[in-house]
Amino acid sequence: SAAVSAFLKDNPISYPVTVGDQALFSLMDEFGDTLGALPFSVLIDRQGLVVERHWGELTQAQLDELLETYL
Repeated sequence: SAAVSAFLKDNPISYPVTVGDQALFSLMDEFGDTLGALPFSVLIDRQGLVVERHWGELTQAQLDELLETYL
């Protein structure tokens, strides 16, 4: 959004900023992001059910372990 870009130009920060509309927040709610935090990862099984939620950075080793558990 233009307002966010203008703010960041006047107030530089050292971390990424994501801008989303209400649809993004609704989707986060649907997948169980009760913290409203990013990064947020969801593992969905073959039946379409959310089987894992992870807030924060997800390493390759953590992802491999999760996938091995559910494959």
